[in-house]
Amino acid sequence: MIVRDKFIIRAVGFKDLDTLYWMNNESGRGAYQEYAFESRDVISENLRSGKLFNDGFQMLIAETPDKEYLGAVYLNFPRTGLVRYGLVLDSDTRGQGYGRLITEAVIEYIFSNFPVVRLEAETDKENAPARKVLEESGFQEEGVLRNYRFHHGSYRDFVIYSKVRQNHKNQKIKKGA
Repeated sequence: MIVRDKFIIRAVGFKDLDTLYWMNNESGRGAYQEYAFESRDVISENLRSGKLFNDGFQMLIAETPDKEYLGAVYLNFPRTGLVRYGLVLDSDTRGQGYGRLITEAVIEYIFSNFPVVRLEAETDKENAPARKVLEESGFQEEGVLRNYRFHHGSYRDFVIYSKVRQNHKNQKIKKGA
């Protein structure tokens, strides 16, 4: 668990079933995030079987100290040394600085607790707020993945970012909103 003054990041659990079900639509995921329709039974089985929290994939919930949902963090561990990071903020949370604060807390957690040398993130090329969060958190743009993901009716270009351990302590994180 990551605990800060303004938020807590914790493992997903059965108490989050309603939230996970709600995230099955555009209002729950946002205009730039893909989603798949799943029943409560499927989501419950995914929780029960460990598909949402295991050695290769961790879904985390970000919430205020008062348990108000802020968003979901996704950590994918595809191979030793690499973690792929994702964040989907609740629509009521966006634009308040939580994206950067949560991202920076996760970066520190990853590099302090895992033998990771590379942290990756990707976002829709048109998702300016997400790109700003990644850049302000010290991620460096590496390139455009053309026609990378199909969602909302078309194939979309994505931008891939990385942050590597050797540059982590040397990079100055831009402070801002």
